[in-house]
Amino acid sequence: MNKAQKVVVGFFVVAIAMIAVLFLISNNITGNVVNLPADDSSIILYYSFTCPHCKVVEDFIKEKDIESKLNITQKEVSMNEENAKELIAIGNYYKLQKDYIGAVPLLYANQKYYLGDVDIINFLKEQAGVK
Repeated sequence: MNKAQKVVVGFFVVAIAMIAVLFLISNNITGNVVNLPADDSSIILYYSFTCPHCKVVEDFIKEKDIESKLNITQKEVSMNEENAKELIAIGNYYKLQKDYIGAVPLLYANQKYYLGDVDIINFLKEQAGVK
């Protein structure tokens, strides 16, 4: 197996492991109750260290200095069980398709969710007033 094949196999192993962990956590949540942030000004970004789409959002935030314009709380979900439970609870609350519950990146703001790098970046551009 060459180096590229090993990288691809490694990526899939990590992705499958993360999905399995999120699935197990989602089955342990009692009810679909989540304390959603009541403050409309809070912006929470759920991400994973292993997610390439999360990296795109992270790079955009750094490149455009978004954190100096908006107060964003970032919550990593692959290594933090409480953050993963929050993410899954939000997906359950908004009745996301099963495939999207626990998916990252997900940004929660103004009592709405934005899923995927394109939607998140568009929201951040609008809120921060950048192009």
